[in-house]
Amino acid sequence: MARCLGLSTLLLLLLSACGGPAPKQQRPEPVGKVVVITDSLLLHGGSDTLRLGVLRSGEQARTRLNLRNETAQPMLLLGEELTCGCIALDYERKPIAKSEYLPLQVDFDSRGLWGWQLKLFYLHLHGAEAPLKIYVEAELE
Repeated sequence: MARCLGLSTLLLLLLSACGGPAPKQQRPEPVGKVVVITDSLLLHGGSDTLRLGVLRSGEQARTRLNLRNETAQPMLLLGEELTCGCIALDYERKPIAKSEYLPLQVDFDSRGLWGWQLKLFYLHLHGAEAPLKIYVEAELE
């Protein structure tokens, strides 16, 4: 009996020293701006801004925009609507599960532009009442 009690105590000490089960590994946040897509955003619409800062006129800038799906179901980006030829998007066309990210590469070409710029593009999401508006802001020297 004493031997069982000693083994039980030793086992408890070992478990407490190890800290129990290993904590769940968390994925690192993606590089770039994150826009969280919620059920409310799909219902009411929304907007956000990518700020590129100060650029030289003629410079091309590249940044990353990440859409994080926090809706009740998988999310699908159906397409984009660009309002100027100075913006280009590249992304993988696939459904995004809850709590997953869809990275978009956003390229801004400032050739022929100068001064303060505010450009707009729309992202059309499946099930959304209105597109997500993304503004691109830059100051061109």
